[in-house]
Formats: sequence, C-alpha cells, structure tokens
Amino acid sequence: MSAPAVCAPASTQPAAPLPTKDALAAELTATLNAALEYNYLFFALQERTDAATDRQLINKHREVETKILVLAKNLRRAGCRAEDLPSFDGIMSNYRHTNLLLLGYYNTRPQTTKQNERVPRGEQEPARARRQNDMSIFCFTYNDTKLLHRDTQRRLSELNSLMTDLLSMLRRELERAVDPESAAQTNTRITPISYRYEELCQETALYVEDDPEGAGPVLQEMEQAYSGMCRAIKQQAERLLQADCYGNEELAATVQMLMHISNQDR
Repeated sequence: MSAPAVCAPASTQPAAPLPTKDALAAELTATLNAALEYNYLFFALQERTDAATDRQLINKHREVETKILVLAKNLRRAGCRAEDLPSFDGIMSNYRHTNLLLLGYYNTRPQTTKQNERVPRGEQEPARARRQNDMSIFCFTYNDTKLLHRDTQRRLSELNSLMTDLLSMLRRELERAVDPESAAQTNTRITPISYRYEELCQETALYVEDDPEGAGPVLQEMEQAYSGMCRAIKQQAERLLQADCYGNEELAATVQMLMHISNQDR
C-alpha cells in the first residue's frame, strides 16, 4: 500500500527558476554600466558641495552596491563565475576601456579648487574632500591576470593599427604639398590627423599604466611600427623644409614639430 501524498502548504511558493547565463550576462552589463554612471556623476559633481548633491551621490552609490550584491547572489545560485558567462570578455573589455578613458580624462583635467588648501581650525572640511574619503569610485578588473593581459594586448594591437594608419595618412598628406596652394591645403588636412594621433597616444598610455606587464610584449611592436613610419615622414618633412614649405608659415611650424621624430629613428 503506497504512502499517502503529502500536500505542500498553500502558502509555500515554488522555488524561483535559476537564472540563465544569458540573463546573468545582461545583469553583469547593467551592473557595470551603473558603476560607470556613478563614476561619471562622482567626477562631474566634484565642485558641487551642497547636501542635495551628496544625497544624490550616496543614493546612486547604494544603488550600484545593491546591483553588485544581487549579481553575486545570482551567480552563486547558478553555480558559475562571471568569467563563465557568454561574451564576458567583450563585456569586461568595454567596461574597462570606458572607465580608463573616464579616469584618464578627469585625472588630467585642470582642477578649479586648490588640492592642498588647508582648512582653518574650527571650520568643516569641504564636502568634496569628505566625499572622496567616504565613497570611492568603482574600478572593477579581471580576477585572472591572464585575461587582463590578453585584453591589454588586444587593445594595444588595435591602437597600434590605428596609429600606423594615421601616420600613413600624415605621410601621404605631406607628399601632396608641392606648391603654395597644396601646402595650405596640406596643413589644414593634417591638423585633425595630429589631434587624433595624440588621443590614441594618450589612450595607449592609460593601458600601459594600468597593466605594464601585459603591455610589454606589444610595446616593442608599436615602437618598430612607429620607427618605420617616422623615417618616411622625416624624409617628407626635410623636403618641405628645403622648399621653405612653399612660403606657408603655418605648415612650416607644423613641419618643425614633426622633426622631433628624428630622435626616434635609431
């Protein structure tokens, strides 16, 4: 004779289904995006010291912390790590890239307040300084240094390709300057190329500073590519100087700046 069936109490709720890896990947993306939003807000509001701004930042900080805790709980329930999620490399790489640019911009931005200004006795410390002490920005990274190095090397290889293309464009533009009219056009065209190249140099420095060990193998390749391209640019710069840049003073100033590459041609 079979045992009678035991009915669950009416109030018992069925167990929540385990989150899928796709759902967890979406949750990871949302969490990292929320962290980026907070970091941006943290820096953007640095000069505002009112109580309402502090509350706004505190609430946003707690929101991100809650997302982190919920994500960690869901990962444990699913029995997996963040690294096991589909597209983890892309999700983490995109977050790291955006955060490095954000930190690089605000760390080099001129400050409108005095960093070493002393607080007179009896007065409160500025809210901006208290905020930096009470709440830190979110800076997540790879748990596995091999993954960190791989991302650094992939990003630097991409930057190397872009920078090499820009140097090729610069060389071609210099070659087009053969008379006063084309010299004026050349100077106009190479200005945005130079600006973009400088941006990529700064981005490269951010990755090197963040992961010098991972950057090492790629830096040698970048130096070789730079040296090869610079020899061709130097030849064109010398040609234009011999022609007095066809009387174009602006181009002459630009070409003089380009001549510093001769120090890299070893």
